Amino acid sequence: MNHPISIPHVCTVRRIVGDRAAPDAPGLLIEVPHGATEAAHYFELAAQMRSNLPENLERFFFVNTDVGSPECAEAIARSMVAADPTATVTILRCLIPRTLIDCNRIIDADPARYAEGGVTPGIAPYVDHPEDRSLLLARYSAYQTQAAAAFAQACGRGGRAVMLHTYAPKTVGITQIDRDIVRNLAAVYVPDVYATWPLRPEADLLTATPEGADLSDRAAVEGILAALRAAGVAAGEGKTYPLHPVTTAYHHAARYPGQTVCMEVRRDMLVDFVPFVPLSPDPGRVAPIGAAIAAGLRC
Repeated sequence: MNHPISIPHVCTVRRIVGDRAAPDAPGLLIEVPHGATEAAHYFELAAQMRSNLPENLERFFFVNTDVGSPECAEAIARSMVAADPTATVTILRCLIPRTLIDCNRIIDADPARYAEGGVTPGIAPYVDHPEDRSLLLARYSAYQTQAAAAFAQACGRGGRAVMLHTYAPKTVGITQIDRDIVRNLAAVYVPDVYATWPLRPEADLLTATPEGADLSDRAAVEGILAALRAAGVAAGEGKTYPLHPVTTAYHHAARYPGQTVCMEVRRDMLVDFVPFVPLSPDPGRVAPIGAAIAAGLRC
């Protein structure tokens, strides 16, 4: 069996092992596919692009990346091992900015399918230079190889996986990602306009396909919902997105039915959310969310 490995600028793999854990236990995998949350992640890759990227595209990165997801994954893992010294948790964190290529997407999907799923495309249309696409696809492929190995190591041997995301507090009226994305985002975040957009659940578990098939680890879902609600978090199920076939999350869940949970945590539960600027998660907010998710997984 191939074990997942860390690759510079592609992903990190961390294995947190309890004092009494079996040496090669499958344990829990936490995949963080939008884990490129730091400014350096974006600027390292954008500096290599030959495409004429939109001016100030980093503003889109700052508002769209899953801020707090790596820290929340760490909090879940630490809480799991503290409560159960036989536990093992592997964290797979993607380091590739979704602003340029999205490692939670099937890259060659029809654009209409992305829209149908209510998600952004795999590669944005402003990435139009062939050498850029080659570079991005090479990193994407490297990440998917490690993700497949990580899921096989955990779920393939009877363990479980959480596919962890964070999302912006509100659903704003952006229906298309194109060269005008920075300007269009500025318009929807004007305070008077922003106030009109609907607020998302504080956490949402994505369990069902568009056809209504539940691919999730049902016991984990029920446990996480109960634990989050007991901690005062207004958690829902399937309130924002389906588990859509244009996402890699769908395919991991379909390959290992009943062994995975895909979930979103609202970013303002973890950080003071301010659009278009770098943000730092608040450890005092992250820890109780992570502890609640871990408690739910232990149920």
